[in-house]
Amino acid sequence: YFYYIYIYMKNKNKLIISFIMIYTIISLLEWYIHRYLMHSSDNEIINCLNYIFKKTYNKIHGFNQDENHIQHHTVVRNNGNVDVLDDGMFFDIKNVPILTISGFIIYYSISKLIKLKHSKNEYMIISFIFLIMSTLYYKLWNILHPSYHKYEGYENNPYKNSKIYNYLEKYHMIHHLNKRKEKTNFNIILPGIDFLFGTYKGCVDNTEYCKGSIQSEKDKKLCESKEKKIPLTFN
Repeated sequence: YFYYIYIYMKNKNKLIISFIMIYTIISLLEWYIHRYLMHSSDNEIINCLNYIFKKTYNKIHGFNQDENHIQHHTVVRNNGNVDVLDDGMFFDIKNVPILTISGFIIYYSISKLIKLKHSKNEYMIISFIFLIMSTLYYKLWNILHPSYHKYEGYENNPYKNSKIYNYLEKYHMIHHLNKRKEKTNFNIILPGIDFLFGTYKGCVDNTEYCKGSIQSEKDKKLCESKEKKIPLTFN
């Protein structure tokens, strides 16, 4: 088995293409789960496509994931901090097989479509890579996401002084601070698909939202503050 891994890794072109595809697919799945399973959609076609997936997803987890995530948004303060118990903070380990299986099926389909020739052994290696990547993703989410929100016990993140971490933290805060139809930045750990699908925004802009009738005190304070045009910078 390790011999086939060695042979596969020697083929640099195929290895690079596979790496790009695997990253893009996991970024896509992250975007999809966050955009359409954790948040609602007013698109009837999307809602029909999501029905079976949502039923399966919620049954595996034993709770309604989108309601759990709505609660997460409710308890996040305007400064991004969460200082109460928040079940929606963490990525459930039950998502690992979902990511692994879904990711491999998408990879297999695309590889056949673009005629990227793989042997059975190479597909086995790729499925194993998806398992590793999905597990690492689960670990990273449960380190970085609570750290973004200064959740108790996660304030002293070893990565917090790095440029990448600071970028991802601001990227995610913009997701929380942009309200309703202005909701953007659904990637949390692996940016990419937001840019491709037009759901990326580099600043907080609630100009239109704040013109309407605001109910919650938290949103009223947000609209009264100067947090309407917060730029996202890489520093």
